[in-house]
Parts: sequence; structure tokens; C-alpha cells
Amino acid sequence: MDKLFFLKYTSVLLVVELLLSACAHNVPKNSLWNNPNAIIAEIETKGIEIVLSNAYLDSIRWDSLLNGIATGKSAWLTVAKKLMGSRQEGPVEQIILSFGEAIGNNPESVLLLLKQENYSVNWICGQVDPERFENHKLASAELDKRLKALGQISDQSLISIRDKCVASVNSLKSSVGEDWPK
Repeated sequence: MDKLFFLKYTSVLLVVELLLSACAHNVPKNSLWNNPNAIIAEIETKGIEIVLSNAYLDSIRWDSLLNGIATGKSAWLTVAKKLMGSRQEGPVEQIILSFGEAIGNNPESVLLLLKQENYSVNWICGQVDPERFENHKLASAELDKRLKALGQISDQSLISIRDKCVASVNSLKSSVGEDWPK
């Protein structure tokens, strides 16, 4: 009887541990990964490489980070700017794709950072994430959103970079065929 009790007890503990582990991977609303200022503070204390690695290894947290950057909100663009200083090519490439996605949500701030940081316009404007926009219809809609947002830029100091970005988006748009993302 003691063995049976022990087996049931350890089974219950295992189930509880698995449930707690599963809950730990959900990103609560007040989580570090939903708070760009907390991520910036973490970068300043732990360094870019550690923070980026920790985020990249957890798909839920990674998606939360990319979605935050894609909003185009200033604090999230600051996170993107900091993380783009990493040496980790794969994660940085995905951040760049989300940074480009932010054009449709906050084109003025994206263009301002492009200008200030001297990022490649083609790098930011001329790419779309084939995983997030997995077919022709989604990719075309994303590019149309960017073009519409860029068309509303009236700040004279950004017109030149806006025009380069529009050209880059149009170039990509003409290459996004029905067989996207091949």
C-alpha cells in the first residue's frame, strides 16, 4: 500500500510540475517581454547578447518581442535599435524584418531612426518576413500598408528617405509574385 501511495503522490507532483512549467512559458501582460522599458533596463544590466539569446530561445517571448517592435512605438523601436547591435545574425535579421513592419504603424519614427542611425533603407524597407506574411496576399497587404503610411509623411526633413523607402517597398512589391515566399 505504501508503494501505491508513493506512486500516486509522485504522479500528482509530476503533473503539478508540468502544469507550472507550462504556465511559466505564457507571457503575462506585465512580463518583461511586454515592457520595452524593462527590456532596455535588462539590456543595460545584462548586455545585448544575453538578453537577445534569452528571448530568442523562447518562442513565446520571441514572438512577443517581435510583435512589440512591429507596433512602431518609440520605446519598442529603441529596443530594436539596441538589439540590432548584436552579433547574432539570425535574431537580428528577424528584428530588422519587424522593424520594417513598424513602417506601417509609425512611419515617421522609423524613417527618423533610419536617418539618424544611417541604416540601409533596403535593409529595413525592402524586406518582408516570409514567416509572418507567408503568402502573396498577406505580403502584398503588408507592403500596401507600408506604402499608405509612407504616403502620409509630410515632414520635409524625411522626404528624401521616405522616397527611398517607397522605392524599396515598390521594388519588393513587384518581386512578390503568386509563388511568394519562394
